[in-house]
Amino acid sequence: MSEEVIVRDFEAFRKLVGLDELRLERLRVAGEWLRPKVTEITDAFYERLLADPTTAAFLDGKIEHLKNVHHAWIEDILSGVYDESFFIRQIKIGKAHVKNQVPPLFLASGFSILRVLLFDQIEVATKINQPDACPRCARALGRLLDACQFLIDRSYEQDRLNRVSNATGMSLPLIEALVMLKR
Repeated sequence: MSEEVIVRDFEAFRKLVGLDELRLERLRVAGEWLRPKVTEITDAFYERLLADPTTAAFLDGKIEHLKNVHHAWIEDILSGVYDESFFIRQIKIGKAHVKNQVPPLFLASGFSILRVLLFDQIEVATKINQPDACPRCARALGRLLDACQFLIDRSYEQDRLNRVSNATGMSLPLIEALVMLKR
């Protein structure tokens, strides 16, 4: 599955979930509110991961580097710039997760933790900035996080297909055709 295929699928995903200009504008507002909280969000995120023995063991010796990378990623998510380059970066992040053998469970639970942390911060910011200042900002941010997770997850899918191809000698198009067979 090439980046071109992933981007094509992503465009369909974006249309289906309604990640449109109105929601992107809401994301820009949410970003203005949340950017000052990125360090706090990143620290809380890693506190949650370090509280679990399984994820804590996986993070051992890497925490400061990972916090810096996570901080930059959250800044990017809250930047208000959601062009093709942004989404290509999400694909590359997925490839880095696969390369570094981050278990899919950690990725999925990390996104869940992040949603809670960001939505809590939006709730606080909404109260400070007036409730009607950004209707449905949390929902728009949720859609963006869903899009990022979709793109990152595709890297795991691609890795699995590549491993099956290497183990069996079957071509990727053949494997993908087999996956698409109806029951």
